[in-house]
Amino acid sequence: MKRIIFVLVAVVSLTSYSQTAQYSASMIQSHGKEWSAEKAWDYVSGLVAKTILTFCDQYPDEALSQQAYQWCKTYADNAINGSGNFYNFKKGSLDNIASGKVLLDLYAFESAVNPSNAERYRQAADYLYNYLRYEYTRISLKEGNGGFIHKDSYPDQMWLDGLYMGAAFYAEYLAHFAPDDSEGWSDIALQFTTIHKHTYNGDKSLNYHGWSANPSDMNSFWANKNDPYKGCSKEFWGRGMGWYAAALVDVLGFMPKDHPDYGALAEIFTQVAEGISRWQDQKSGVWYQLLQYDDSFVSAKGNRNYLEASASSMFTYALLKGIRLGLLDSATYSPVALKAYEGLIAEFITENSHGIDIHNICRSAGLGPYYNTERNGTADYYLDGSDVNIVSNEGKGIGSFIMASLEYEKYSEPSEPSEPSEPSEPSDPSGPSDPSEPSEPSEPSEPSDPSDPSDPSDPSGPTDPSEPSEPSEPSDPSDPSGPSDPSGPTDPSEPSEPTEPTEPSDPSEPSDPSEPSEPDNTSIDTTKADVTTSPMLFDIFGHRLSSTPKGLFIEIRDGKATKKFRR
Repeated sequence: MKRIIFVLVAVVSLTSYSQTAQYSASMIQSHGKEWSAEKAWDYVSGLVAKTILTFCDQYPDEALSQQAYQWCKTYADNAINGSGNFYNFKKGSLDNIASGKVLLDLYAFESAVNPSNAERYRQAADYLYNYLRYEYTRISLKEGNGGFIHKDSYPDQMWLDGLYMGAAFYAEYLAHFAPDDSEGWSDIALQFTTIHKHTYNGDKSLNYHGWSANPSDMNSFWANKNDPYKGCSKEFWGRGMGWYAAALVDVLGFMPKDHPDYGALAEIFTQVAEGISRWQDQKSGVWYQLLQYDDSFVSAKGNRNYLEASASSMFTYALLKGIRLGLLDSATYSPVALKAYEGLIAEFITENSHGIDIHNICRSAGLGPYYNTERNGTADYYLDGSDVNIVSNEGKGIGSFIMASLEYEKYSEPSEPSEPSEPSEPSDPSGPSDPSEPSEPSEPSEPSDPSDPSDPSDPSGPTDPSEPSEPSEPSDPSDPSGPSDPSGPTDPSEPSEPTEPTEPSDPSEPSDPSEPSEPDNTSIDTTKADVTTSPMLFDIFGHRLSSTPKGLFIEIRDGKATKKFRR
């Protein structure tokens, strides 16, 4: 009942933002500063900062965008000096490359307004790119040759997570500065084709979390020693697949379509999407921590498999963006993606005094190394491990939920009233530009065509907080001094000034739906229906219903919208 009440309240409370920028804005306002400006260089805080910058690009006129942009700028400025040199960059981990995406966005934004300041972000991004492409350790064995290892402490290992950390940054860098570098794009494609070849289980339509090219190595004690799936870990972990799916769709959004390897990556993404759809929980619309089981699976310690927020958000993001980019068939995948987003809200989001919270996030998971035999990749580990506890409001859940929300908001954004007179326009299946590319803003004129898509103990460090400390990793400080002022900007107590509805005096009531120019608090697109017809039913996302549903819905009768609930 608590969640039901929240949905009713949230429909009203989120309207201080524009009609579409609701859940993304509220999550950023609630937790964005804490997980960007107030954190050190790390892939988790980098994920949140990257999604905030995507929000700024998608909603440039929101007052929140100006505030939140400064949080991201502070995050980067705390890591690099005025010349673009890192204060204390730790080599030997793909995780420490991932935040480079933030530098690319800042460079693009600052180039337009303050070119002299932009150059240092370019310098820092150049450093990460050159280190990754030309210096970072790769597998040198016959199997997997050329693949980036996950970390120095995991020799000859590739994990699904690493594709989002390394290859996705590599692709975004090329898209900005060397889009015609065919050799570079082939290098990126190699990372995906290598790990997919070894980890994809066609019978399950899923990928194993990790693969070792040298399963006899003591750090690969978790790996299968024999065929089939030699070198693979034993289970299909939700967020591992989520990172992989997000990396694929992001890279395909940047990669030239005429590149010889584009088709191979698009086919891999199709296979991954098929698996995501196949293992969606039909009741909730979201996904389990262990993908091939439901909640009837119980671990050795009695912990039940559970619906997990970060993986579910990443899958939702990947599907919606895949639809928007024309990589996935809309008729097939839109129902899956929309049900998933509705499930995110229903299963994981609750209200708090300053916005919203997100729950049921797996804090972390990994494989080895040799001295941590608990991390053995079994089903019991992913439910019982000391580092895989369930938390709330952790960055991997926050960032991935913002990602999913931004894609959903783009998908569901209502068309301009004048657009229906030109139905032949959205014929390009490639969709609008990638929202992660800040220099090319999204095209709001065609969103109606769906074919176009807690408490961690120490999350602030530069490496994954769940990983054992690795003091032996070499540092490469370009400047021994730290930033003079590591604190972020003051967090304003109020978001952008809300637009007051003109009709109702009671804020709990929606505005009059008979006036299409003033969207009501339920976000129903009244331009798509004759609201004077009685009665009409909509879900809370503005989708018209053919029959009275269970749960919360909105009834429009004689031009008046009423929120109702049926058990």
